[in-house]
Amino acid sequence: MSDKLWREVQEILERAEREKPPLRRRLRWHKPHLSLPRVSLPKPTFGQMLLLALGIIVLGYVLGSLGDVAGRVLVLGGLGAFALIFFLSLRRVGQPPEKRWRGQPLDLGRPSVGRRFLGWLGRWRGRR
Repeated sequence: MSDKLWREVQEILERAEREKPPLRRRLRWHKPHLSLPRVSLPKPTFGQMLLLALGIIVLGYVLGSLGDVAGRVLVLGGLGAFALIFFLSLRRVGQPPEKRWRGQPLDLGRPSVGRRFLGWLGRWRGRR
């Protein structure tokens, strides 16, 4: 019995080798290109940008006290950047994301009176 099984397995393997589809070769040769690893930097928050604007204002003040014209430009640029960032931080962009569970939106509102009554009725009928 094992010889018969062994021969049958060998025949199946030989048939599979003969009917093996030819390997497809790439039609185009791809030149490997050098790519630098991507570094993902975190997005700066409004608070961090406001601190940077304040730092620019302080740097401009220090340079302005030395009599440099670049100090005045830095102070004015820092004040403008601070005001712009402050007003942009007050603006709300869009709505908060919708809460979902397993791809379905969650209804966090209270069920209607009819649904509560049907639920109560279902529980009450189940007691019998």
